[in-house]
Amino acid sequence: MNSFSTFISDFRPFLYIRFHDVNISESLFEEYKENYLKELLVCKQNKEKIILIIDVNELPGLPLQYMVKQKEFNKQVFHLNEKYVECVFIYCKNKMMKQMIQMNMMLEKTAAPLYICRSVEKLNRSIQKHTKKEFDCQQIMVKYSHLDKEEEPTVDLEDS
Repeated sequence: MNSFSTFISDFRPFLYIRFHDVNISESLFEEYKENYLKELLVCKQNKEKIILIIDVNELPGLPLQYMVKQKEFNKQVFHLNEKYVECVFIYCKNKMMKQMIQMNMMLEKTAAPLYICRSVEKLNRSIQKHTKKEFDCQQIMVKYSHLDKEEEPTVDLEDS
């Protein structure tokens, strides 16, 4: 896995962002920011709001310099998030990471309501409760589970 993040927009208005356990670098962080801005541009063009589902379970943590950079980026895109993001759901099993996110939320106003869930079941219930939309997050995680592996799955044309 060479990317810091993967963006999956096949289930609009839901946008699933998975962060990966890689050695973060300036270029990877910039790539993530560019991809996020592209998604907001799609929202602007389609005059739609997205529901973010952010999966941070692979992240063991984020170096302080990138936490600061993320905070700066959040400030830069605050007005866009306010306009184009309906809700944010963070899927986070790690208690320490969850506490870091909660502490950051206390220090910084979020542009959209933000909820942290520790299981897929709670994530699904929270999405239904706060957006009134039915969605099974498991379908994204299963469909794109190959992203956890080094290679894309291959199709054997002999059997087709």
